[in-house]
Amino acid sequence: MKRALSIIAIVFVFIAIFLGFRYYQDTYQSTEAYTMIPEKVPPKVQTKDDSGKVIVGSYSYNYKFKFVTKSGKEQTMKYELNGENVKPFKPGAYAKAEISKTRINKGPNYVNKNEVPSKALEKLN
Repeated sequence: MKRALSIIAIVFVFIAIFLGFRYYQDTYQSTEAYTMIPEKVPPKVQTKDDSGKVIVGSYSYNYKFKFVTKSGKEQTMKYELNGENVKPFKPGAYAKAEISKTRINKGPNYVNKNEVPSKALEKLN
């Protein structure tokens, strides 16, 4: 009986480690990706928290970016640019970000067109 419980506990630990590692990879393991800021600026709206309550004095622009990695893989992600005196991104500009499968971990930050890899540039235009 003790042996069976030990085996079950070991299996449970390995499953927990596997799921934790997979979550880490999907959420935090980033890849460099590039995007072109859409020509149409989204409307400026009041920022809301996760429960839907308006945050007084804070405004947002809700973007939908098509990111392309150096290898040419495409991924569409939503991004909320918010703050008290927030200004929208410059339409038509290029940006770089660190993205995972589920989120934008760093950026987006402006880059020059000549800094965008050719495979990514082809797919963005």
